[in-house]
Amino acid sequence: MFRSSLRLYPLVLLAFFAGPAVGMAPAVTLDYARDDTLAGTAIDVDAIRARPVTLSEVLALVEAQTELRFTYGNRGLPLHRKFVLDTGRTITLSRLFLRLSSVLNIAFLHRGRQIVVRPLEADDEIVRLPPRRGPPATAPA
Repeated sequence: MFRSSLRLYPLVLLAFFAGPAVGMAPAVTLDYARDDTLAGTAIDVDAIRARPVTLSEVLALVEAQTELRFTYGNRGLPLHRKFVLDTGRTITLSRLFLRLSSVLNIAFLHRGRQIVVRPLEADDEIVRLPPRRGPPATAPA
């Protein structure tokens, strides 16, 4: 009995310390406004505003106008779901990512020039930005 519990002990430690590394995404506080790059980078969205677009189109637009690159897996992301980004001609990435997180239930994790896009986890917390001009993004009727 004692020997079998010794064999399980390393497995228990591995599961405890490597939980997020074996497929479980750790919970994150998403505060896009505190990220200087996201809050200070505005993109021109005139070509896609006020018409149905997909997440893939928005990500391509951001990549075309910035040095940022997105990394994501296709599982669980609504890459082809249409939504309307009702905004002005330009928008900061912090506001854009907050809208996309809210409408599409996705998270943006910024690391250097990479942005990892993944589905929101139940424990993730989105920090809301102060009120701004214009209506939020909405799904088409």
